[in-house]
Amino acid sequence: MLTLGLMVAIPAFFVARDKEKLLLAMLIFFLPLNPMYRLIKPPLLAETQIYLQGAFTLKIYFTDIVLGLLFVIFVINRSLKQFNRCHFIPRTKLMVPFCLWLGIAVLSVLPAAVPKLTIFELVAMGRMFLTFVIVFHYIKSTKDVHFIIKCFIITIIFQSVLMFAQFSTGSLLINTTSMPHIPDVTGDGIFRPTGGMDHSSHFAKWYGLLFCISLSFGLFTRNVHEKILGVSAWFFGAVALVMTVSRIGLGAWMISIIVFMVLLNRHRMVSSKNITISFALIFVCIIVSGLAAGSNLQQRLEERGSALSRIPMAQVAIKVIKSNPLLGVGLGNYGFIYPNYEYTIEQRLGGWRPALVHNLFLAYAAEIGIFGFIFFLWFLFSLMNNAVNCAKYTSNFLSKSIYLAIYVGVINIFIQSFTGMGFRMHPVHMSTLAILAACVAKGTKIFSHQKL
Repeated sequence: MLTLGLMVAIPAFFVARDKEKLLLAMLIFFLPLNPMYRLIKPPLLAETQIYLQGAFTLKIYFTDIVLGLLFVIFVINRSLKQFNRCHFIPRTKLMVPFCLWLGIAVLSVLPAAVPKLTIFELVAMGRMFLTFVIVFHYIKSTKDVHFIIKCFIITIIFQSVLMFAQFSTGSLLINTTSMPHIPDVTGDGIFRPTGGMDHSSHFAKWYGLLFCISLSFGLFTRNVHEKILGVSAWFFGAVALVMTVSRIGLGAWMISIIVFMVLLNRHRMVSSKNITISFALIFVCIIVSGLAAGSNLQQRLEERGSALSRIPMAQVAIKVIKSNPLLGVGLGNYGFIYPNYEYTIEQRLGGWRPALVHNLFLAYAAEIGIFGFIFFLWFLFSLMNNAVNCAKYTSNFLSKSIYLAIYVGVINIFIQSFTGMGFRMHPVHMSTLAILAACVAKGTKIFSHQKL
């Protein structure tokens, strides 16, 4: 799959006039697919040392190659007169918590039982940082932000159609890794489509970040074709989300859409009448999605085993945090040191196997310490605050709704991360967040200059 991606990308790169624009579109489109090759294979481990994140492997992704080419173009452009005053590190409010979060993660290698695991995780964070920087420098105006969002919309539609095909055939259809791809099947035997990602929850989180943005185009763009694309991405993505039978994903989706509509009303962008119509359409979407999922959704909602397992996982994570409050146990090391901590009564009786805690916030607090966890939250809250400020600065309804949608997308991730750790397991999430953060950071600069 990686070879096929290169075979398509290389000719397109040489033919395209705007190579930077093409590469950025390819970066966004291939993030959920992300063909990759494992440079370092996982070692043989005892069952109690299985690390569910797969961090025992060092992987090179197709998007890493694309990101590298974008960096080369940036360096070349920076040497020209139009970029001779450009600072590589963007001077934005988001960079302070971002760099502190990354810095604490680097320091966490000191207490790490297996430093190699921390280094592999730092590679992923470095990828996120470079993505933020490259996209920040690419954006020159709101038109560039709109182009980025349209790329995401097209990608959502493609991933949703792929998931429809997977659901109807009961097969994954594609494998973008260099290893055997295991289907995502629940304990009740329900097959869950994953799109180009290796787990259905990855789609739920990725779509949760983006679905209000696609709805923004459906509501506020003046271009009819873009409006159709936006609504299609929102609707198809919602149906695909139901097919994943992700309970927290569906719950976060409903909460997010309500918050988004309330924000649009508060900014006087939609009337109460239009909100009523919108909720009627949402209700229709839920009905259609429920019919598409059939009895699978009901079975999943009634299943309680995986939900109850989160409690003992969280109890052990809290023990780890209390024992290592400052620097944590090392980024990426939680799954390795987990067996060293006493199991709870629930685990001993239920026979729970050691697993990474299904809570992103507890996982970060355990691995990079309390201060690293605070810097991580600071970054997210700063992103949300800057997104709201961007919405205040601009009078364009489309741009305003996009920034409000980014705000809601982060809320969606907050909700889903309380019962899952998958946000950092696949590069699509952190890279997508980095791209949206770059849109917000550059938007803040653009609109603040216009205000002056």
